[in-house]
Amino acid sequence: MLSEIADCWKEHVRSDELSDFAERLGNAISMKGILTGSIDVLLRDDQGNYFIADWKTNNLTRLFGKTEKIEDPNDTDSTITVLTPRRNDYRHEFVVKEMKDATYLLQALIYAVAVYRITGKAPKGVAYLFVRGMGDQPLNNTEEAPGVFTWAIPEDLVIETNAILEGDSSHE
Repeated sequence: MLSEIADCWKEHVRSDELSDFAERLGNAISMKGILTGSIDVLLRDDQGNYFIADWKTNNLTRLFGKTEKIEDPNDTDSTITVLTPRRNDYRHEFVVKEMKDATYLLQALIYAVAVYRITGKAPKGVAYLFVRGMGDQPLNNTEEAPGVFTWAIPEDLVIETNAILEGDSSHE
């Protein structure tokens, strides 16, 4: 099933930064344990379009940011590693990497399929909000706000993935 979703991904995802996720899907053994959670917020605009928002509390500092060791106040012979989140740790490229590594892109697709099944309409987009890195301003004028990942998920990807999950092999 994941290899079929991977093929569908390759066909419909044109974004250079997201298209390589298909390889990870194709190499996965099963969906067991890949997806847990629920949609945090489903929004509908006044034209009837749906949008998914999901909050994430991942500490990307552990991957990309600065750590420091401080003396443990309870044991002067040991230290504690402190991870202090900085907005720069949540730059777009780091958030995209986390979306892939944590399989949140697949989660977003499954959430979109769920919305499609319930409403009969594929959502127009998803937003993953990494709250530890969010601020009110972009780091500079050319970037998205830190900690925010948005994706206009392709409608055909949602519809065809729905067919795959329903066991309909005629989705192609």
